[in-house]
Amino acid sequence: MSKIHNTAIVSEKAVIADDVEIGPFSIIGPDVKIGKGCKLDSYVHIKGKVEIGENNTFYNGVFIGESGQDLTVKNPIPSIKIGNNNHFREFVTIHQPSKEGNITTVGNNNFLMGHVHLAHDVKLANNIIIVQNSILAGYIEVQDKAYISGLVAVHQFVKIGKYTLLGGGSKVTLDPPPYTTSTGHPSAVHGLNLIGMRRSGLSKEVIRTVKEIYKILYLKNYPPKKSLITLEALLKEYTPENESYQPINDTIEFIKNSKRGLMAKASKDLDVE
Repeated sequence: MSKIHNTAIVSEKAVIADDVEIGPFSIIGPDVKIGKGCKLDSYVHIKGKVEIGENNTFYNGVFIGESGQDLTVKNPIPSIKIGNNNHFREFVTIHQPSKEGNITTVGNNNFLMGHVHLAHDVKLANNIIIVQNSILAGYIEVQDKAYISGLVAVHQFVKIGKYTLLGGGSKVTLDPPPYTTSTGHPSAVHGLNLIGMRRSGLSKEVIRTVKEIYKILYLKNYPPKKSLITLEALLKEYTPENESYQPINDTIEFIKNSKRGLMAKASKDLDVE
């Protein structure tokens, strides 16, 4: 049986799993679904069409489902979908999507620290960490295992690659490619996120391949079109079963789908060996 505090306001139409815990003064709207093992602290507010998976933790003051801060909202049935095993610390806010057909999404195993804001139409993948007071504008996509440090501001439509590390206080206006480290105001690429890759258990072979990708993108002074052609030629040297295939393919797809354009290289690299 759900453990719902007597001061919480939970709609009878909401679908709440049997073991969900809902703390004092929390408010749950009629179109909300909450899966097994979720825990909601005090003053958590979830409204609109929100589907939440299992084993998520919502700390004090989290607000999910408010309409997007967008003057051109055109989404008659906005919805938010949250996966499993996520942690939302104090006062995290997540907004409804503005564009019709879009869903604001949070995948699995993500950790959003206090006062993090996800704007309308944002898509978070899996195993992402976002540190205190960072804000993501509309239509941003963050890929697996990215690390966004504190006080980072990310421009709308930016795409953040997998295993990317964004340094604290950064102003991110262009797309940081997968596996890179960037920082600054505006932010620029300084090298590779070698520590993050090693901690995640990527093999030495994969890391060597990533270093080759970085050289093609940033150290050979190729124009963008030639960098892409060179990466596509490199990809042909591997079969999909080879572990080096994936990072090359990921980078190619990232470049092709970039809307803002790739982030420029800083004058000095930090961690390329």
